[in-house]
Formats: sequence, C-alpha cells, structure tokens
Amino acid sequence: MSTRRAVSLVELLVLMSASSVILTMSAALLHRAMRTQSESRGFFDAERSAMRLARQIRRDTYDATAALVGGEGLGDNVALRLQLADQRTSEYSYADGEVLRILTKRDGAVSREQFAFPSPIELDVRKEDSPPRIVLTITAKQRGLPRAYSKPMDLHVEAGLNRAPNRGAPQ
Repeated sequence: MSTRRAVSLVELLVLMSASSVILTMSAALLHRAMRTQSESRGFFDAERSAMRLARQIRRDTYDATAALVGGEGLGDNVALRLQLADQRTSEYSYADGEVLRILTKRDGAVSREQFAFPSPIELDVRKEDSPPRIVLTITAKQRGLPRAYSKPMDLHVEAGLNRAPNRGAPQ
C-alpha cells in the first residue's frame, strides 16, 4: 500500500476558502467594534459637555446680580448675559453645535470655554420671575434617523439668580 504525501488541489482550495471566510468575518467584527467605540465616545463627550455646561451655568447664575436673555438687545448668537460681581460679565452664545462661554472684565476677555455637542441642537434660554431664575433647555434636532439610531440629547437646567449669599442654606 502506498501512502499519500501531497495535498490535492481541492483540499487546498477548501482550506483557502475557509481561511478567507474567517478573515472576512474578523474584519467585519473589528469594523463594527471600532464604530461602536467611536459612537459611544461621541455620546459620552456630549454628556460630559452637558454636565460641564450645567455646572457652569448654575455657578454663574448663583453669582449673578442681573441677567439678560437673548432678544433683549444682545448680539445675534448671544443667548444669555449675566452680570457678576467685580464688574465681570459671563456671556453664553451658540453657533454651529457648540455653546461658548466668555467671561469678561472691564479690560476684555478673561476666559473662554467651549461646550461642544456632536449633533445639531436647539438652545432655549428664558428668565422666570417667581422665583427669579434662569431656565436653559437644550434638545437635539433629529437628522432623519429613526429614534432608535439617533443619540438623544436633552438638558434642562434651572438656576436661581443671585443666590451666592444663601449657598449654605438648605434648599
């Protein structure tokens, strides 16, 4: 009896086909994993920006002595201007998916901070009188994607005006 030492052409083709199927599935899995990681990073970046914006708006509003809301003689993209102590002014403007905070003194800009959001958003700021407070609302605009595939972005912040002296008091 003779033993076979070589591999037939059919066996070689089957092995190469199986290898190419495994490589294709691995590439698709890797692509999906990278896309999911990128989308989740974008979502958490937006959440982090929303948290930073909420915290900063509350701080500025608590320290503010007066507030002007968009439409009260402010610039085109300016949504809110807060007059702080020591003749400082904190101004919030909105353009191209990002909220910009500029802190100014008499001499000029002291600091600038950006709060970026990945999808187009709608920004609404209003001033309420009883009790005196600022209400900021951000909602995401839908871009034709079904709700299941879009990242929801809803932020609602309410902060009382001129509450700095009462910070230690219970709420």
